[in-house]
Amino acid sequence: MLRSVEKLESRLAREFRTLQKMVGITRTKDIVMRSRRITGQQALDWGIVTECVADADLEKTTDALVAELKEADILVIGAPIYNFSVPTALKAWIDMIARARLTFRYTEKGVEGLLLNKKAYIVVPSGGVPVGSPVDFATPYLRHALAFVGIDDIEIVAATGADRDNGEALDQARAKIAELVHLDAAA
Repeated sequence: MLRSVEKLESRLAREFRTLQKMVGITRTKDIVMRSRRITGQQALDWGIVTECVADADLEKTTDALVAELKEADILVIGAPIYNFSVPTALKAWIDMIARARLTFRYTEKGVEGLLLNKKAYIVVPSGGVPVGSPVDFATPYLRHALAFVGIDDIEIVAATGADRDNGEALDQARAKIAELVHLDAAA
């Protein structure tokens, strides 16, 4: 237990230093110590994000995401398990592509996904939460969210232990991906 706490403290210290390099010590303390929320524009101005979409452009941006998804035959998602679930950026993407009358519709029988005949590969690196375990809320959520829009041919590729510089976990994940897409695992 003590070793786990030490590793967590070390990781948090690295993340604090990274944020400090990006936005300075005063802003870092304000964000971290006071749990202060910042606006998208502040995050852009401070260099935390590389793009910020104005509210007026949001529909155009989500239309482009939906168009890109409609054109794709295969979807590859990298989805590390963060705090038992998916990263916020991935959740935001799902919120933007789940669009009534564009990617799903309501019928008398219930919801019907409109993105049919697509294959999804979800690569899931994780640390202390094994994929498929009782506390893995990420992969069931992603299966449900994708099926909701009609993508139900889904392959999960687990890389459990990838957070611990576990080369074996990453090699196994690479081999599984190569097998799934019919490539040589050594490539």
